[in-house]
Parts: sequence; C-alpha cells; structure tokens
Amino acid sequence: MGAKVILTLCNPVKRTLSEVVTAAGRRNLTMQESAELVVNEEGEVDGLSDVVVSSMYSRHLPGWLRHFEINSTLLVVNGDNLRMRPWKELSRVQVRENYVAGK
Repeated sequence: MGAKVILTLCNPVKRTLSEVVTAAGRRNLTMQESAELVVNEEGEVDGLSDVVVSSMYSRHLPGWLRHFEINSTLLVVNGDNLRMRPWKELSRVQVRENYVAGK
C-alpha cells in the first residue's frame, strides 16, 4: 500500500495573518515591522514575501499533485473546519478512509 497524505488547507488570508503573528513573535517585531512583512512600499500586498508565498496554495498544489492523486492518495481537509469542529472533519476522514477505531 502506497503513502496517503492528508492535506489541510485553511483560509489563505487567515493563514497569512497567522504567519505574520508567528514571525513577529519570533523576531520580537513592532506592529509596523510586522506589517512590513506583507506590505510593500506602495501599500500593496507583497506577493514575493515569504509569509504571503507560504499561503498561496495555487503555487504549491501542482507540486503535490505530481506526487499524489486527489481521492486516492491525497485527501484535502478543510483546516478551518478541523480547527472549529475537529470531530466532524475527523469523522469525514474516517468515513473516507474506511477507518474503524481500534483496528
């Protein structure tokens, strides 16, 4: 049996904000310095910023799809649902994978 992967995706804007907060905490940044992580000098979102790029699923998905097939080896899970209602999302995974607890 080959590898199976559960890919957890969430709202990319929320994910970017989470990345900014994490980076700011790690680097002890001010609010202004935190904003500069994602906003360029013209006041626009900097699409080349590491914290923005990591949340751009469209850039990463083609690579994942070269190695895994959706519905056979790759299961996409809604990360927002997983965080808010983990029992519901995990139940969906169990049904999808025919998983029975204790076996």
